[in-house]
Amino acid sequence: MNTHRMNITFPKDLVARLMDKPNKSGFIVSAVRRMLDIENDGRKLDELAKAYRRDSQESGDLIKEWDRLAGEGL
Repeated sequence: MNTHRMNITFPKDLVARLMDKPNKSGFIVSAVRRMLDIENDGRKLDELAKAYRRDSQESGDLIKEWDRLAGEGL
């Protein structure tokens, strides 16, 4: 794995809680990766919701157009 060093400052309460972890770097990497995945999934859900709303509006427009045409004797 390609790695880079970072200098990160943590609040004292988090440092105290991390002290019991045998692999602090691995734990932090896992936590950051999980949070980034959750953030990414949230963006995907937002995009999907927007697409559903857009498709719903288009479907509603098609239904209105069909009703209008059907009213003309088609």
